[in-house]
Amino acid sequence: MEEQKTLTLDFVKSLMEQSYTLVWTDYNDNLDNHLDSIRQCLDNRNHECLWENTDEWYRDAEWESVRDIIIELKDECTESHGFDEEEVDDFFEEHEDEIRDEIYRRNDSDVLKELIKNTDDIPIRVEMLSNYDCINSNWFESHGGYRYEESYFGDMVDSLNLNPAKVKKLLTGHGYKVYGRFPNRKSRDGKEQVSYEQFYEELVNSCCGANLLTYIGRLENPLNFDPFGHPRFTHLWLQYDCPFKVLVLGVNIILPF
Repeated sequence: MEEQKTLTLDFVKSLMEQSYTLVWTDYNDNLDNHLDSIRQCLDNRNHECLWENTDEWYRDAEWESVRDIIIELKDECTESHGFDEEEVDDFFEEHEDEIRDEIYRRNDSDVLKELIKNTDDIPIRVEMLSNYDCINSNWFESHGGYRYEESYFGDMVDSLNLNPAKVKKLLTGHGYKVYGRFPNRKSRDGKEQVSYEQFYEELVNSCCGANLLTYIGRLENPLNFDPFGHPRFTHLWLQYDCPFKVLVLGVNIILPF
């Protein structure tokens, strides 16, 4: 190979590797303690805030990696190609920005993608909203009697896929008053999201003046990328301990608890 006589930017680039991994992550690096940022991403439907965060978190590590690469390039120029050390220092100082930019351009590390991959399932709460504000405490509701039609209570029954007729039988069997129609929706039998006894226990134990039906679960992989490395947001599925799923659409997601 013909000996390089003149130090040029193209020559320095030819000494560079095809790609550099400027930042390394392991399975302990994740976003578990940054749920506020994840919530902001879900609200905005983009990863911008996390990109800003990772840039801040790993900026120094990237800078140190680039510094080490530049030192290696200088050594190769002087030791392997016989350039004068002072000449090399002057050249790298003069072209520092171009050399750094080229190294960054060859950076193949994707810190955000790795952090997302290592992040645990995210705890969430989903509150049921309806045309009616809420359900009152059991003490208050039981005085007037539970009503299925045109009430938040009825919307709770529907949301949990309970048979209103069986709910009525359950309440009256425990000595509670009900009024109005409680239709027998047999198509729901066997498809309930909770047992009737569990529903009753939660109902009678409610003591707050205003209550909302709230699902508590864990959200798996809410942030991901398409095959081209672009952010992608899919429909969010909420997985519960009991064997059913609810598609989260048009509701408030509260992060963290």
